[in-house]
Amino acid sequence: MGSERDSAHQNPSGGSKSSSTDYADRFVRWFAGKGEDGKAVHKGIAFFLVRFLIVLLLFYLAVALLPVVIVIAIPVALWFLIRFVWRRLAASKPDSDIVLRLSALPPKARKIGCGVICAFLAIILLGALGSSGSSGSTKAKAAQEALDSATLVENSPLLGTTSNNPYRIEYGSKESGRTTVAVSELFASSVSEVSLESNSTLDTMSIGEQFAAITLSNSAGSKEVTVRFLVQDTQIPEVQIKEETVSLSQGDEFDPSSNVTAKDSVDGVLSQVDSRPEAKRGSDGAERYESGWFMLSYTDPSGNAVPSIDTSVTGAYRVSAIAYDKNGNCSGDSYFTVMVKATETSAERSAVTEEETVQEEDSTQQSSEQSTSTAAPATHDYVLNTNTKKIHDPGCSSIKKMKEQNKQTVNSTLADLEAQGYEPCNKCHPR
Repeated sequence: MGSERDSAHQNPSGGSKSSSTDYADRFVRWFAGKGEDGKAVHKGIAFFLVRFLIVLLLFYLAVALLPVVIVIAIPVALWFLIRFVWRRLAASKPDSDIVLRLSALPPKARKIGCGVICAFLAIILLGALGSSGSSGSTKAKAAQEALDSATLVENSPLLGTTSNNPYRIEYGSKESGRTTVAVSELFASSVSEVSLESNSTLDTMSIGEQFAAITLSNSAGSKEVTVRFLVQDTQIPEVQIKEETVSLSQGDEFDPSSNVTAKDSVDGVLSQVDSRPEAKRGSDGAERYESGWFMLSYTDPSGNAVPSIDTSVTGAYRVSAIAYDKNGNCSGDSYFTVMVKATETSAERSAVTEEETVQEEDSTQQSSEQSTSTAAPATHDYVLNTNTKKIHDPGCSSIKKMKEQNKQTVNSTLADLEAQGYEPCNKCHPR
């Protein structure tokens, strides 16, 4: 009987161990889809997925409850640690003061005291975890709100005040002396706690659209913002004419391009071409050239287009200059006039000299008469040649040969006109 009782007394322990092993074996067989004989009893992917999802749920619950498990496990471990230390101390130093004092207490009192200490520690740990979790949740929420509200702020004069959809950038403009600029230098985050990063660059020498990815990030995560730039060349080249009218003698040599300078604010001085270069169409449909250029065209005194100025033929030639930059911007036509005059013979020069001498004598006599007279000088109508600086009477035959653009009719005194740099005609000798 005693043996049976002992066996019965031991069986629960052994039975419990056997029962735990059976449950583990059953769970493994269930998960594997096999029966007690090891043969498969379940077939199909659906049952396997159900088993997998159940295991995944159990794992998720274990991870979610891990902080609670840790809070419970630490006091329990402390309980057993205190018991272990107490037993070692009681065995090694039974006569010590602390052992004697605690031994005087009932065993239940010692256990209750130890339990209170462990429970107090558990409460402290739970409070700490709850506080840190609440604080962490608040910080995480604030970080997420900061990230959501963060926007891009223009941080460069290169962007100006243009619309940001897209940012319109002038061709060839520079940031700190550079035409290739890191996009991260052009913007800043509107929220100081949110950082800004970008590996993109902006090339102001490349006409057309350019896109840049900018990342705003903080402890809550990150978000990406795409910025669009449109590089445009809105500046037209400039044509400068040195002299509006160039006077030549018949047979003189003259290079018209020496009177013209064409330049662009980005491309610099433009070179002259004899014929219009071939253009290529850009993605925006505008013409593009390999480099900027300018071209001259000519019109003879009869109004006909000619390839060049023939200085052996007298008259007024019109020179037209037009310039294009490499991006197809046109300056428009600019003009100047080349006057080719006939060369005077020796006889003509002698006659002119005699006329000028007579004119000087008449002028001297007139000046003397005016100086002795107390009456105000009378004014007359004169026709001026603004190109040759000659004064003509209205009936002078030279007026018919004069170009309309150089003709000017005035009512003045001869002395006033001479003071302005004009000279009397050698043919009509105006008074």
